[in-house]
Amino acid sequence: MDAHIARRQAEMERLQISSEIEQRYMERRVVPGYNDNYVCSVFVSYVEIYNNYCYDLLETKNILTKRDTRIDINNMVYVDGAREVEVENSDEALELFCKGEERRRTSDTILNKESSRSHSVFTIRLVMAPFD
Repeated sequence: MDAHIARRQAEMERLQISSEIEQRYMERRVVPGYNDNYVCSVFVSYVEIYNNYCYDLLETKNILTKRDTRIDINNMVYVDGAREVEVENSDEALELFCKGEERRRTSDTILNKESSRSHSVFTIRLVMAPFD
């Protein structure tokens, strides 16, 4: 029985390492035909919806400011004034996500010691533009 458990653990570790390698590879993957003539940038934003108001979880002020929602020319909803941060890799994006998580409103409930009292939206925006 111990040998079976050891094999299963080794297989799980191998799969985890394989998954991590695949994720790192995908970060460096190129898009044939685009990369030579285009520049790409990645931006993230993180907003919270609490009591029918939106708040920018990445803003630099200590107190979160209520933000209005708007509709752009493509009929897409966005949070006016929400901070968008350009990131170079997934580690930077994850760091910003974690910082935003720390700012979310939470409180104790009967079922959970710490429960979110809001909804949140973490947005990743990819921009490609031709070199000029």
